[in-house]
Formats: sequence, C-alpha cells, structure tokens
Amino acid sequence: MGAPSFLKGLGYPVEKPRPGDEAVYGITWLASIAQRQVAKVLKKFRLTPVKFNYLMVVKHIGSSKGLSQREIAQRLLVDAGNVTHVLDDLEQRGWVVRHPGPDRRSHRIRITPKGSRLLDEVWPAHKTAIARLTDGVPEKAHRQLVDILNKWRENLKT
Repeated sequence: MGAPSFLKGLGYPVEKPRPGDEAVYGITWLASIAQRQVAKVLKKFRLTPVKFNYLMVVKHIGSSKGLSQREIAQRLLVDAGNVTHVLDDLEQRGWVVRHPGPDRRSHRIRITPKGSRLLDEVWPAHKTAIARLTDGVPEKAHRQLVDILNKWRENLKT
C-alpha cells in the first residue's frame, strides 16, 4: 500500500488520485499556508510578502550595482508592468532609490540604508516563521523535496 492520499486528507472524495496531481495540489496548499503565516509576521513591520520579496531581491541580488525593473520582474516571476507600482511605494517609504541607468528611459533600483536596516530587523522574525512551518519534518525529507523541486524547475524552464 502506498502513501496516504493528500487530497483525501483534505477531505476531497478522490477515488484514485494521481501522485503528480496530489504533489501539485500539496505544493499549492503549502504555499498558501506559508504565505499567510509569513504575511502575519511581515504585517508588524508594515510589509507584505510582495514588498519583502522585492526588497530581498534588490538587496541580495542587486547589491551595490542595483537592478533594472525588468531584472526584478524576471527574478520575482511577475510582469514587468506590475513592478512600477510596488517600487513607487518602496521608494516613497525610503526603502529603495532609483538611479539613472545606461539610457534615459531606464533606472537601476538600489536598496537604501533604511531599507537594508528594515530587512535586518525583519529577518529574525521571518526566519522563525519559516522554521515553525518546517517543524516536525525531518531534514532528510526537506533535502529530498528540494531535490525534487530542482528537478521540476529544470524540466519546466522556458
């Protein structure tokens, strides 16, 4: 007998669920729960998960040279047109700054010292929230899941 059905565990009346379907639904379910838990923590810092992710990308991937809006969109897997509104808010709060890019139509987005301090302040609470989500699952299982997710990422690259 195989592993118990994830979908049945959620109460769905599925006779013979396909393992691939269950995996995708399970990842979606977990992402939704994780997003809500992390959002609760970030709210205390006047952040949303979206704004937090923008700041993390700008700080850790852009570092001192910054990133273009297009590069931010690519890293966050969002439409480049949606980046402007979030960056406007982050800039208004003093967390990022736009610097002129190589041509007059582009900008390099860099984190400010204020934005960097905010992330340093948020990080311990964020890390604790993530740790709570993974409690009770052995580290070996985490590694196996990461391996599987990496295989999927490689297979689904476009």
